[in-house]
Amino acid sequence: MRHLKRGDPPASLADGDGTEPAPRVAWYDKLYKEDGKINDRWNTHEKDRVTGTTPIRSALSSLSDGLCAYCGVRLPSGWHVEHWLPSDKFPRLAYYWPNLLPACAGCNLKKKAIAPPVTPKPLIDPALVAKDDEAPYNKVSFLEARIDRIIDPSHDDPMAHIEFECAAMIFVARAGSAMGALTIKKLRLLQERDVANDVARISEAVRLAISKGLADDAVVALVSLTAAYPTLVEEFCGFWRSFSLRARM
Repeated sequence: MRHLKRGDPPASLADGDGTEPAPRVAWYDKLYKEDGKINDRWNTHEKDRVTGTTPIRSALSSLSDGLCAYCGVRLPSGWHVEHWLPSDKFPRLAYYWPNLLPACAGCNLKKKAIAPPVTPKPLIDPALVAKDDEAPYNKVSFLEARIDRIIDPSHDDPMAHIEFECAAMIFVARAGSAMGALTIKKLRLLQERDVANDVARISEAVRLAISKGLADDAVVALVSLTAAYPTLVEEFCGFWRSFSLRARM
């Protein structure tokens, strides 16, 4: 997991210009489909017939360089648009750009199982006019006021809360970070057996490349081509390079 620097939203999720309301405001008027589910416009609006993607999905994929915002796996076909504040509990945040993240199906499903924060009033998209029993969502103040939550990688710096231990091939919480510990526990980061096997293969590929005398940049470039979790390649490169140097001493 790494910090994601959120850029401008796609045009459909942009804010208004002062004379016209934000385009997404009209979407909330028809928030639900006939089956009672939230209208997933992130998957349908301006969908390209050739690529099968939408501007919203493309922007989210670019945000994370095509990786899951949580575990860092390459986003597979059919990856999920994840709502940090879940859309079933906060439906009037369904189209709010700062609340959206790209996630693999596994992380999104585990995230959905986490009890959402309790708020005095329902939080809504700031582009909407709040009713008496609602409050506009101020993401920064909301997240800064809470530590009993998981990491939002587009707000928090994950590496201030968790670190990857190459020898054990696991994420661990940094000392004193309850947020890091909760994130690892609830999302079970890299803990499933098939995932752990993928991580072990990356470690071995890096070790072999270094043993053949390749420079670090060449190792990273080569192993990253096929690694399921490319952000771990540099971690293992530093680990095995250090191990190799100690072995020569």
